[in-house]
Amino acid sequence: MNKKLTLDVAKWRCGEGGKYSLGEGPTKLLNECGYMCCLGQFALQLGYTEAEIKQRNYPADICSNEIDGLIRRKVDIYILNSVGDTDFSELAATINDDKETTPKTKIQLLKSLCAEYKCELIVKNEHLLEAK
Repeated sequence: MNKKLTLDVAKWRCGEGGKYSLGEGPTKLLNECGYMCCLGQFALQLGYTEAEIKQRNYPADICSNEIDGLIRRKVDIYILNSVGDTDFSELAATINDDKETTPKTKIQLLKSLCAEYKCELIVKNEHLLEAK
């Protein structure tokens, strides 16, 4: 595994509306409160900009995001393929948005998903979950 993705619990928005939710505001790649779902955090690490992901619900929404008059599209196995969301991004969104699982369970599921895609998930600020 040579690809590494980082999930920062301090910036994470997940489980909106559920008893185990983290963060504030709506669950988006990057919301108006500055919180990001797991895919928003991963997208920034993979070269997307805050302008490209702000207020977007899913990676496929980036495809239609017009920046400086140009339609920008990056293609990778984690976030976007040539037609929209990847299998990875759809599975990660399902894990992130589940209202019934705890953040610790989500982290374990995301680690397993990343491993399937030859990627390592690094978790920052996991100690913040102890207070929950």
